Amino acid sequence: MINSMRYALALACSVGLLGLTATAQADYPTREVTIIVPPSAGGGTDLLFRALAAATEPHLGKPILIVNRPGAGGAIGTAEIARARKDGYTIGAVLQQIYLPLTRPELSYKPTDFTFITMINADPITIAVRADSPWKSLEDLIAAAKDKPGIITVGNCGNACVSHIATGLIEQKAGVKFQSVPFEGHAPGRTALLGGHVDVMMLTPSEAADLAKAGQLRVLAVADTKRNALLPDVPTVKEAIGVEVVTLAWRALGGPSGMPADVVAKLRDAFRKGIAEPKFQEFATNNGFPLLQIEGDELKAFIDREREDWRSALSGLGLLKD
Repeated sequence: MINSMRYALALACSVGLLGLTATAQADYPTREVTIIVPPSAGGGTDLLFRALAAATEPHLGKPILIVNRPGAGGAIGTAEIARARKDGYTIGAVLQQIYLPLTRPELSYKPTDFTFITMINADPITIAVRADSPWKSLEDLIAAAKDKPGIITVGNCGNACVSHIATGLIEQKAGVKFQSVPFEGHAPGRTALLGGHVDVMMLTPSEAADLAKAGQLRVLAVADTKRNALLPDVPTVKEAIGVEVVTLAWRALGGPSGMPADVVAKLRDAFRKGIAEPKFQEFATNNGFPLLQIEGDELKAFIDREREDWRSALSGLGLLKD
């Protein structure tokens, strides 16, 4: 009799908790939502997600907070997203840092430890130098690198990050060797470039265009199949030196794996409306963020294909360790 009562009580508690969970999900969100941004403040990713948060808040009905978690080439913030509670109140900027475990298997997350809500944009990497640099073109830079292998310093957003991969691919295809210098995101690398601490910096168009227009930077080439609308006079790598290098920095919104489907649906709907807001569209256009808003099966196929491409590129660079 006592065992039966205990079982009934346990069952009632279990049903009650399920009911509370279902109600909590149905009422979601009841408080602010935090977006973790792995790169440091001031870079392209930070600016994009802050603009998106502002555009989405009215549609979500609650404040959206941006919290930067730089460090370890993006691994610190990315790991925090992966281990967040699955209730949808902590999500994040999910970037190509999810592939860092391919080179650092000791990390606490895997590329499959994320729920993808929506892709937001994808833009190429550019090769930038200071305006007073002796290299007027990518061809000049490559010639100098051949004369002085391993001497010219090229900054990137962190070891095995997207701009490091771009550097390695250029080395591979052009037959040169640079000295790679990792930073905690593109923003501090750009500052180092302007201060003369590195010779070259890999940046996205949005991170380079304003300084190029102001006469502080010279952008030598863009790693894409076509020229960038923000830098229409800048050639592609293939136009510049005859070899094709395409490296895209994509930015998605996601959370830990296993998030409830209805919470994901509410977030997806709110951010879809935020992306469609004219102010956000204008921000993206004016700041050179080509939007790539895909979801569901199409997004999963993109991520799976990108993961295999990333694995192949890392293997070719001798960085693959998984």
